[in-house]
Amino acid sequence: MWRKVRHVSDGELLLLADDGLLTPRRRSSALAHVAECPRCARRRADLAAAAREVGEACRERPVAMAPLHVARDRLRTAIDMRAARSRSQAWAAPGLAAAAVLLVAILSWSGGDGIGLEPAGAPAPAKPAGSASGLLLPRPELTPGSVRPVGMEDICGSALAGGPIVASQVPRQVFEAYGVDYRRAGDYELDFLITPELGGASDASNLWPQPYRSVTWNAYVKDELERHLRRLVCQGAVDLATAQEELAGDWIAAYKRRFDTERPLRDYGRFPLTASDVEALQAEALEQRLLPEARRS
Repeated sequence: MWRKVRHVSDGELLLLADDGLLTPRRRSSALAHVAECPRCARRRADLAAAAREVGEACRERPVAMAPLHVARDRLRTAIDMRAARSRSQAWAAPGLAAAAVLLVAILSWSGGDGIGLEPAGAPAPAKPAGSASGLLLPRPELTPGSVRPVGMEDICGSALAGGPIVASQVPRQVFEAYGVDYRRAGDYELDFLITPELGGASDASNLWPQPYRSVTWNAYVKDELERHLRRLVCQGAVDLATAQEELAGDWIAAYKRRFDTERPLRDYGRFPLTASDVEALQAEALEQRLLPEARRS
């Protein structure tokens, strides 16, 4: 009986370039098929050529690239979307042109949260309430900031200052108050407006869903300001109340003023935290320890 041959999809052919994106079984099966199928072998070569063209085009102009885990998520989503279309339409497009369209879709598809590949300096589109760019600063009526009693020995001791654990029901309450879908909590950091390292409390009035990497002024950039203010407090250059007020107010304005810059000092999309960022990783671990177990997973 005649049986229709299942060719390897464009998405899977692209994923073959990275050992970690397909299961070992599927990767082995796809490679075996490509080795025996001239059509898929040619298609794989066309896609590789298109990928090089897109890469060269991107290098010719400054762009804001997404982190690897975000790009991989986009790739999987683009593959799912493409699979939903009829195969006849998918194969109808010319080889290199179709491959370039798919690659650009993978790199630039935003998924509705503003994460994408955009030319540097391009005007940002308007964002609805609850979108990533709308949460750079918390809403004062929801997150005015709150502190707990601490002394200088708590702030500047050898061990990082801690605080009470956030109650398990608080994260969902915070996300709902800001109109953010809790199922997308992984795109945000449930961030402390006033960091626990400077006496911030662990309640809803000191928490808000802050975007991680999808915007320029993200949670990692705010962490830079928090660590800088803590150093200044411990050096006696700034009093604790002033540091707390700067975080509770407009932290972006405070960052620009403290670092004398109009842009973040580091692009965490291109240069994520590494093992060499010991202080940053320690501070991140502290805040994660205060959050409920379910949120950390």
